[in-house]
Amino acid sequence: MSSDVDSMQPVAESERRRRTRERLMDAAFEVFAEEGVHSASVEAICERAGFSRGAFYSNFESKEELFFALSDREVDSTLLKASELARDVLPATPTDGADVVAEVVRTMIAFVGGEANWHRIVAEYRLLAMRDGAIAPRYVDFSRRLNDRVVELLQTVTLGAGLRFVGDLQLISRTLLALFSAITEDQLLAGVAGAPDVAAEDSLAFDAIVAYVHLVTEPDED
Repeated sequence: MSSDVDSMQPVAESERRRRTRERLMDAAFEVFAEEGVHSASVEAICERAGFSRGAFYSNFESKEELFFALSDREVDSTLLKASELARDVLPATPTDGADVVAEVVRTMIAFVGGEANWHRIVAEYRLLAMRDGAIAPRYVDFSRRLNDRVVELLQTVTLGAGLRFVGDLQLISRTLLALFSAITEDQLLAGVAGAPDVAAEDSLAFDAIVAYVHLVTEPDED
């Protein structure tokens, strides 16, 4: 009986530690997006999470380590949500590629528009990497991982649309990421400036992305 209790204790402690890390990252996600990494304090993150500094430093060596762990987590969760949304609008069997592409692009524009804090985190990471050569390699790995996940998403979409990409899929993915990032930046700046929202169907960005996808795809005859 005693051995069973002893064996369960590390499991309970591991789960408690995982929950603590998740709450700290959830709090940091908000604080970093609001204040930036340099301006955000460990105290502010702990206060938002409801933990002490001791709990923070028993899980992360520094604010920067927390930021890196958070960024890695958000790549997975954000792209998972995007993939689920894309699958929801894909037909059960491949159909008219043009209609499917338009619907997926429309859905993705709406999705990225609701992920303002994620975009701020990515932009913050990029700025840190450009200013600090020690961070740059980590950002390159992060960016490559993000791009790989987008490639997986694109392959899912083209399969459902009865299309296939022509050309370098990594380059196509980076181009689409840049286009969607530009849209998110415009939406963020419009919100800050108090400008009215623009419907995705009427935006030049929507037309540009749809046109680009048609340019780099062809019907999959296999």
